[in-house]
Amino acid sequence: MGTHRYSGNRQFLAEISKDMRKALQDFIACENTAARMSTLGWKPPTDVFETEHAVIVRMDIAGVNAKELLLGFDGRTNTLSIGGKRVDQQPERKTGYHQMEIIYGPFNRRIFIPKPINLDKVAARYENGFLEISFPKVAKARSQIVSIRLKL
Repeated sequence: MGTHRYSGNRQFLAEISKDMRKALQDFIACENTAARMSTLGWKPPTDVFETEHAVIVRMDIAGVNAKELLLGFDGRTNTLSIGGKRVDQQPERKTGYHQMEIIYGPFNRRIFIPKPINLDKVAARYENGFLEISFPKVAKARSQIVSIRLKL
């Protein structure tokens, strides 16, 4: 009985291994992996941290046009929404890549803000490739949806 169970697990693991190998081969076979990923969107690196008086969201979005950023906050769910797009400034077809790590295309992030905040005093700025949004903390928050204005 124990041998039969082992044999079934072994076959199951072999099938999973085969599926994973196929997925990896398909991924590697794509001529332009970064272009393929950019059609799916990308996820900019983001820090969310707290100071004594505020919750700060800092996002690395170098190359994104600040005028095309969309920022909003849903006070019912305490969720910040950030959307935008990084466009390749040299869109001509490139050949002979030696290294390709920068992802272009749209992104949309939703970030939970863990504290009650003052929506009237939210401040956002975009400088040196970093978007930084400061949410002043309050004792009790209002539940509303607002658009956040970015200072250029």
